[in-house]
Amino acid sequence: MPYKSVLLVEDDIFTSRLIKKYLECRDVIVHQAFDVGSAFNKAVENNIDLVILDLSLPSGFSLDHFKELKSVVNSPIVIYTARRDEEIELLSLNLGADDFIQKERGVKVLYARMKKHLKFEEDDDLSDTESEETELSINGFSFDKGANTVTHESTLLELTLKEMSIIYYLAINSNRAVSRDELSFITKGYAYDGWSRSMDLSVFRLRKKLDSAFKKSLSISTIRGKGYQLNFND
Repeated sequence: MPYKSVLLVEDDIFTSRLIKKYLECRDVIVHQAFDVGSAFNKAVENNIDLVILDLSLPSGFSLDHFKELKSVVNSPIVIYTARRDEEIELLSLNLGADDFIQKERGVKVLYARMKKHLKFEEDDDLSDTESEETELSINGFSFDKGANTVTHESTLLELTLKEMSIIYYLAINSNRAVSRDELSFITKGYAYDGWSRSMDLSVFRLRKKLDSAFKKSLSISTIRGKGYQLNFND
């Protein structure tokens, strides 16, 4: 079966790159566009099966050009945006958008909706439950995403879903610093906005829980200019 081809219209380079990587790992060809003009060019140059469209672009509001884009691609268009306005969602759907997904729902929800529009066969894709590991053991620590717990010897620490997503991602990347962009993307579905302190607060709370449960044997350090890194201390 030929690979599906997707046009990704997203002006944030980091978010675009992460979505592209996620989809390409699932055998989806991704054509990136960062503004409306390049989106039209990519749509004309390629056979597009589906469009992922962000609303706020440097070249203007995407819905102002929606009908023209729809006539060029003649394929499903999925709105993927950080905006929560009900009026914007209704406007998008009334203009002919095939789906409307808030970025905070995450890339997994985006992909699940995409599969319905692209009509993937069951054998064409491994489900996330089959393809993604949910348990990890490092240096005597066990990380269980299914139960949202971290266990070491006789100590079990229960975490929130967001905290578990953060520490699990830090654990599988413990050999390097993880940026705020990455953590924002895996918890919210879009890159760090540059000013919000919510991620720092989440890491701060997580640090306190780790210190209370495991003292200094498991900690999160801040790497200046790079992000956060998980440390396993003897």
